Amino acid sequence: IVLDHGRIIYDGDVEEAIELYLGVRNFTGADIELASIEREPAFADCPSRMVSLMLENASGHYQMNSVLRGRLRVTSTVNADNVILGIYFLCHGVAITSMKSAASIQLRKDAVAEIPFEVDLERLAPARYTTKIVLSQMNESGGAKYYDAIMDGYSFSIEQAPGFMHNQPWKTKYNGFLTGSEVKLLSE
Repeated sequence: IVLDHGRIIYDGDVEEAIELYLGVRNFTGADIELASIEREPAFADCPSRMVSLMLENASGHYQMNSVLRGRLRVTSTVNADNVILGIYFLCHGVAITSMKSAASIQLRKDAVAEIPFEVDLERLAPARYTTKIVLSQMNESGGAKYYDAIMDGYSFSIEQAPGFMHNQPWKTKYNGFLTGSEVKLLSE
C-alpha cells in the first residue's frame, strides 16, 4: 500500500508499490499546482510555464475505456500560435504512448491561457501511469520548439474491468509503443 497525504493511492504488487513510492509526488487530485515544479535543465528556460492542472476526476482512479478531462493553465512571456499539447503516458517508467492535440493553442504574452482538454484512455490497459506533459510548436522542417515540459505531471491508475482477461490479474508489461488517439481541445 502507498499513501499520499494519508490517502491510499496504490494497493497492489510490492515491486510496483516501491517503484511508485520512490517517484511519488502530489500528482493526483482535482487541482495540481505545477508552477513550482522544477523542470529538467533542457526545459528550464522555456518561454511559457504550465501553472496548474485541474481535473474532473479527483480520485486518480479511472475505469477501463474512460476519458480523462481537465483544464491546463499556462502563462507565457511570448506570443505563440499553433502550439500543441502533448501528453506522454509512462508505465513502470517506460513510455508506452503519446497523444497530441491539433496545433491550435494560442499563447499570449503576460496572459493566462486556459486549455480545456480530454483524452480517451481506451487503449490503456489496467495499470498505474504517470504522464509527461509538453507544450510545443512544430516548425516548417518538422522540429519542435518547446514552450514547457513537466516530466511527472500527473499520476493515475486504470482499474481492471469485470470480465477483463477472464478476471485473471493483469500484469502490465508493455512491449513496444502504442498509437494513441488525439488530445481533444474543448471549447470554453
